[in-house]
Amino acid sequence: MAANQFAFHDFPKTFERELGRIKRYNYNSLEKLSLMYMHFSVSDIPIVLSILPENLRSSDAIYQRGSHFFLLLPHTSREGALHVQNVITDILENSFKTVVVSFPEDGESVNDLFEMMEHTADEEYEISIERFWKNVEEKVA
Repeated sequence: MAANQFAFHDFPKTFERELGRIKRYNYNSLEKLSLMYMHFSVSDIPIVLSILPENLRSSDAIYQRGSHFFLLLPHTSREGALHVQNVITDILENSFKTVVVSFPEDGESVNDLFEMMEHTADEEYEISIERFWKNVEEKVA
């Protein structure tokens, strides 16, 4: 099983759709969704592109823009997403910047989850995901 890589400009719509699907079908405490943001050094990108698909499930989605990666992990708790992070760290044999947010623990909407991700990235790494998104929106539009 291998994850699928999708066009980055589809990421916001796909995330919104996946969260809407969970809510529509009366999610229960077992229904989880995690979003992982990762920022790698440019030299690690070829390795990351080769290892990510093989180490994720076919239901998982990869979105890349330069050295920025977002993983959409349906049916995955925070602990499961942190396990994915550990697997990637072990394979790369170095660390990278990562932020994990999970539904419903960190928010009930896409905006809530992005705000939590932005706050954590800024606090831990001084990365502005908000500034990154504005740059993406300008290029995609």
